[in-house]
Amino acid sequence: MLEFLAMTLVLVSAGILLGSLFLTRRLMAQLPRGPLRRYWSVMLALVCVFIVGYLGYAWFAQDSHTHAADLIVPGVFFLGACFAWLTSHLSLQTAVSLIQLTFLEQESISDPLT
Repeated sequence: MLEFLAMTLVLVSAGILLGSLFLTRRLMAQLPRGPLRRYWSVMLALVCVFIVGYLGYAWFAQDSHTHAADLIVPGVFFLGACFAWLTSHLSLQTAVSLIQLTFLEQESISDPLT
């Protein structure tokens, strides 16, 4: 039972990280070329390394979860994946909101009726 729970946590965590990859790619599409986009590329690479690490952990530690304390690492993996997804999601929402705000400001300045 613990083995199933541990592997489920690790694999769900890898799936969450995969989702954060897609969010980060969408964010990068919103950003202008330059250092900021390169920093987010580093974030993409790190998330890929984490996904490989999570899957490696699932492969090599598949029969080693016998005590409740063995769920600490999969739990930390899960929380780390949630953090990465939340960071990507909030950053994307912030970028979209700033783009909309900039558009509205430009429209209010250049609107011929005002």
